[in-house]
Amino acid sequence: MLRSVLLLPLVAGVAACHTQRGPPAARVEIALEGETMGSTWHVKLAVTEARRAAALAMQPAIERTLERINDEMSTYRPSSELSRFNASKSTAPVTLSPELATVVAAALEVGRLTDGAYDVTIDPLIDLWGFDKSGSKDTLPTAQQLAGAQAHVGIDKLALDGGALAKRDPAVTVNLGGIAAGFAVDVVCAELAAAEFTDYMVEITGEVRARGTNASGQPWRIGIKVPDLQADALDVLAAVSLADKAVTTSGSYHNFFVGPDGKRYSHIIDPRTGAPVQSDLVSVTVWYDDALTADAYDTAFVILGEQRARAIIAAHPGMAAYFIHLRPDGSLATSMTEGFPLLPAPTKEAAP
Repeated sequence: MLRSVLLLPLVAGVAACHTQRGPPAARVEIALEGETMGSTWHVKLAVTEARRAAALAMQPAIERTLERINDEMSTYRPSSELSRFNASKSTAPVTLSPELATVVAAALEVGRLTDGAYDVTIDPLIDLWGFDKSGSKDTLPTAQQLAGAQAHVGIDKLALDGGALAKRDPAVTVNLGGIAAGFAVDVVCAELAAAEFTDYMVEITGEVRARGTNASGQPWRIGIKVPDLQADALDVLAAVSLADKAVTTSGSYHNFFVGPDGKRYSHIIDPRTGAPVQSDLVSVTVWYDDALTADAYDTAFVILGEQRARAIIAAHPGMAAYFIHLRPDGSLATSMTEGFPLLPAPTKEAAP
């Protein structure tokens, strides 16, 4: 799925209200980047000059890792492991690769904890509303069409036993687009740590995780973009400090269509109603220990609303969130849970 990047890595030195700490040793920033999952990825490493070559050598390793994950989890590759599972009408258990089993297990658990707001079987509804590969529709779905699509949606239509996944409905399919990027971020971070890098930031399709500090010895800083399609690409509403944490964002404002009834229909669909979410909550940023978990919850929180999201966050020590609401007059209202590491928004000139 093509994803819009709603988080923006910021250059060192923004948020001047924070005291700048000198680096423990002279370090340089190595930037790696590429394309994956219909979008892009970026990795920044803060290293001494002696480790420059080792940092640059991570580019092909990261590319191989992302290719492997795509070969397991992409629904855009007919030959991927997940696409083959989806194409089969068998209800017999299928043994999954360890990585795919890990992500499916996490997805199903988040689905249960969000009362079905996060649902990886949602593809029939995505297709029906025109947010699939074929593009938008000229007409809205009928009640009969919605009922037909919802008949094949629901995590109860999947059974995961250990590493084996079975369909309870031969027509059910799995889409990991709301969680695979977060998992990929965590895997790349683990590989950097295994290669003995201690200071880095990893961003894949807008999902971010960081460790240590940047080349200036300061915490990594990530900007939360203004939820407005008319805003400049570098317009940042707020910023977050990131050290040994992950941050992900989901928004209902960047992928939508206006129906024949004049209403705006977002790509974020509530599986329980079968329709795009209608809410003034237009963006949620989740801050947590790992990107996989944060990535799954951010979209669910847009669907559930702030009150229910706060209750779930309270049950997850170490999790925090930042909410953006759109008022009727077009202005924005923001709020956050305790512990969210908010920084003042930098000036536009401070963003790369």
